[in-house]
Order: sequence, then structure tokens, then C-alpha cells
Amino acid sequence: AVKGESRTAAVLNFQRKPDEALQVLVQGGLIYRAIKLNVRLHQWQAALEMAVKYSTHVDTVLYYRQEFLRVAKRAEEMPLFLQYAAKVQIDPEAIKQKIEADKEAEKRRPGAAPYQ
Repeated sequence: AVKGESRTAAVLNFQRKPDEALQVLVQGGLIYRAIKLNVRLHQWQAALEMAVKYSTHVDTVLYYRQEFLRVAKRAEEMPLFLQYAAKVQIDPEAIKQKIEADKEAEKRRPGAAPYQ
């Protein structure tokens, strides 16, 4: 059922069951939320692999990773990130608009929970 996937995923994550939370989000078609959960958990490789698999938010994951590394004053060392960073343009404004569009689309879903 479409109702409540995000709430169910939040509870599962709170219960330290992130894999189950991710599965609920993906099955519910909430790909951006699933990608963002991986980012929040610093599961960078999983976030990028998911973005590539679903052909969405690859630039978003790269941007979040770049910001994380900038704050940590570290250089990128993960081969998959180096590969995609070389061929994907990162436009922070376009990323922001895409995230907002996904949030709006989610709000319009039947039984949608408010975006957190």
C-alpha cells in the first residue's frame, strides 16, 4: 500500500533496521528518500549505486559527497565517485529544484505523509 511508507521507514530506521527501511522506501517508489537515507547514514557507495540504478539524483549524491568531503577537508578516494564526478555536471541550483520537485510529487500521492 502506498499509505505510510515513509512513516514505516522512519520507524524501521529508528529501530536500527535501515536495510528494511530502504526496502520499504524503494518498494513505495520513494527513491529520493531512500537515496537520502543512505546519505544520512554515510552509506555513500550505496547511495550512488541506487541513484545510478534508478537513473535519478546521481548529481545530488555527488554534490552531498563533495560537501561532506569539503567540510572534512578530505579528497575523494572512492573509485565510483571519481568515475561519476568526471562525467556528471553538478549544478547546485538544478539539484535543489529536482529535490523540491520530488518532495512536491510525494505530497500529491494518496495518503502521503508530510516530508521530513
